[in-house]
Amino acid sequence: MKRILAFGIFLVMLFSLTACATKTKTEMLQEAIHFDYEEYRLECENNEIRARERYNGKTVRWTATVTEIKENYAVMKQDDQKYSSWSILVYMKTEDLIKLNRNEEITVVGVFEQGRINDTIKKAFVAD
Repeated sequence: MKRILAFGIFLVMLFSLTACATKTKTEMLQEAIHFDYEEYRLECENNEIRARERYNGKTVRWTATVTEIKENYAVMKQDDQKYSSWSILVYMKTEDLIKLNRNEEITVVGVFEQGRINDTIKKAFVAD
């Protein structure tokens, strides 16, 4: 009985590790949905629950301008935004951050997360 229970626990752990496997850049590019931050913010004003369901945790493709470069993220804003204070923290690897320049428009792909203070895109990379 103990062996069966131990084997069952092993299978559950194995399944959960497989489900959490990191996606490749190719997979992320294929599943990425177009993201417009102003559209998202307006949708939040209209119905925050719907906006969260549509974007939170989803892989997005976003084009914006780099305004600041920090140790492990870049601050980015859309040029056509209604409110200049809206920005997203885009977390990416150091080798990607090194290649960025302030005021440069780039397209990133990553996982959008709605935050209490700052919205973020994590596991991001610059799309070619």
